[in-house]
Order: sequence, then structure tokens, then C-alpha cells
Amino acid sequence: MKSPVTKLLVVNDDNATQCSLLETLQKRGHQPVTAGDVQQAMEILEGQSVDALICNLRFASEDGIAFLRRVRTHHPKVIRILRGDSSDEALIFGALRQGIAKHYFQSNWEDDKLAGSLEQILRTAEKLRQSSLMDMLNYVDQVPTIPKSHQRIISLIEEEADVNQIAGEIEKDASIASKILQIVNSAFYGVKTGSVKRAIGFIGLENTLNLVMTTSVIHALSEEDAETGRIIDRFWDHSVMTNRLLGHLYKNHLRRKIPDLFQPAGLLHSIGIPFLIRVYGSEYVDLIGESARSGQSLLSLERNTFGMTHREAGAYLLQWWEFPHGVVEAALYANDPLDPGVFHWELVCAVSIAGHYAGELLGMPEDGVFDPTVFDALNLSQAKFEDSLDGFRGGGQ
Repeated sequence: MKSPVTKLLVVNDDNATQCSLLETLQKRGHQPVTAGDVQQAMEILEGQSVDALICNLRFASEDGIAFLRRVRTHHPKVIRILRGDSSDEALIFGALRQGIAKHYFQSNWEDDKLAGSLEQILRTAEKLRQSSLMDMLNYVDQVPTIPKSHQRIISLIEEEADVNQIAGEIEKDASIASKILQIVNSAFYGVKTGSVKRAIGFIGLENTLNLVMTTSVIHALSEEDAETGRIIDRFWDHSVMTNRLLGHLYKNHLRRKIPDLFQPAGLLHSIGIPFLIRVYGSEYVDLIGESARSGQSLLSLERNTFGMTHREAGAYLLQWWEFPHGVVEAALYANDPLDPGVFHWELVCAVSIAGHYAGELLGMPEDGVFDPTVFDALNLSQAKFEDSLDGFRGGGQ
């Protein structure tokens, strides 16, 4: 798939590095412009239309994170990419978590690898700029927003406030407090406590943040109608099982921890379903019923009826809310994890597997044809994974 021609701004005070990347981008058909410092970069952004920018973490006059924070405020549509070393990952992942930067490239990447990764990101951005998604936004009275009480909790966690203050704020919100206590008291943690503060201590601030953000999304898309509420309950059951299987796959098969930034990926990979219910109401509920009765693909029915799928709608919503790019990709590509536009391919393949088997375990298969070659992509045995699922049947694990 050919990447769209884009206007790229490269902000780098190392002239040799800048010239080398500039040449590579030009050879691949892009239109790069360069800036040697953040002030020059801001002037270019004020005077020209730019699709994406890549900047270093550190400059003499201003750090890259502060610069990208200004870009987000004044030029929010520009794709913001931070380039830094592994020694700065704490700073970089903080910027990613807060949505200041959308992507992170390592400084030691060769130019061709960087350009190829950039093109993957640009292809996804192009998918989410389709006219049908723009039309949908005009159809909606307003895009759902995260409640202010949840925003205060998120801000406290991101600011690394005292745990007593965080717990006190969470206790004011029954939906968040009950969800945290429910998870901590589940078989997975094996803890029995009614204390929010103690629960936060068990799951950690990063997981608490992800849980608050996920609960906020579900809250924003909740429905009072009984039929739509039933469908959303089934969606939530599937999402929770997907998330459990995703953690199981990473821990017991990939033998590593799922990156903290991407913890919500399993829970939110099909968020487009409640979003389209919110937008189209009974018309979309009827479409789900038609798919169940006729056996037709829900994705195909969505495309024919609305010009988009719940995959695209969900990814658009998550991007709007500034979730990390890997979470957006998991929503967009869950039915097509081997698409060449996927940047966080390991995560997306893992979510695809988890979503498929969650559907099998719950008797509610996901739409679309599952591609078992995702196991090959992850260098995993499908048979061994399937054998490991016995404990999940009937609500185990």
C-alpha cells in the first residue's frame, strides 16, 4: 500500500542527522521541511500546512516535550512524534500517556526504518480522515466527553499526587470506586478489601489510570434503553474477557508484560459498537439484529449502511480522546492485524487473538474471518494457546 504524500517538519539541531533524514524522506516521495530549533519550527507551523512533525527530546532553548505541548495547543491536527534515547523513556512515555506526543521513535533508528514507521502511522491517519467519519461527527450532537470528575482523577494520577488524595477523589465517584474494588477482589488478584487506597496499592497507579480512562469511556457511551443496554452489557462482557485473555497471552505465551501504555487495548478494541449505538440508536441496533439473523458480516452491513465500520468509528473516537496510538490501532485493525499500516503489530496481533477466543468462550464470535497466521507472526503455537484456555471456560482464571 502506497503511503500518501505528506508535508513533514523535521526539527533537529544536528545538521548532519537532519540532512540525512531529509534525503531519505524526499526519496520516498514526501515533502519534508526542516527547522534547527523550536522557534523556527513554530514559525514554519504558523506559515505552512504540515501533516506531521518529528522532533528531538532535547534542544538548547526548550525541551521537545514543552515544544510539542505548544504544538498540541495551537496546531492539534499535526501528528506529533518525539525522538529520543531509551535512557529517557520515563519522560517520553509520560508525554505519550498525556497525549503530548502521539508517537516515539528511537534516536538510533536508521533513516529507512524511521521513514517506514512514519508511513505506517500516516496510513492509519489517512484511514481516520475519511469523509464518512467527518459526516458522522456532523450527525452527532456532540462527541462524548470524559466526565469532569474522571478528568480530575486522571490529572491527579498523571501529576503523581499523594495516594491519599487520589483515593479520596476516586471514593467520590461510585462507578470508578466500585470497578477498582471489583477487579482487586477478583480471583486474578486474590485480595479481599473494601479500601480504595489499598486497592490502588495492589494494582498500581498505571493500572488505576487505565481503569479510570476505560470506565470513563463506558460511562460516556452508556444508554438507558433496555435493549441497547443489553447489547452494551454483552459488549462489556466480551471486552473484559478479551482483556483477560490479552494479559494471559502476554504473561504466559509471549513471556513479558503488556506495555503499561497499552493496558486498555483489550477493553476498548470494540468501543465502536457502543459509539455507533450512541450515534445512530435503533437504526444501528436493528443492523446488529439483522447480522445475527442473516449471518451477514456486521462490518459489511455497517459499510453499506453508514459508509464506515465500528472499527473505524471506535478508532476515531479513541484518537479524539487522545488514547495512545497502539490502543487506537488495536481498535482499527483488530480484524486485519497483518495490515502493512500497523505500527504496533505485536499488540494488534495479540488483541486480535484475544478478541477471537473471547468470542468463542462466550458464544458470541467476533465479526470477520480470523486469520490464524497471526500466531506465526508472534512466533506462537496456536495449539498450545488453545490448550491453555481450559481455565477460562465457565468463568475461570
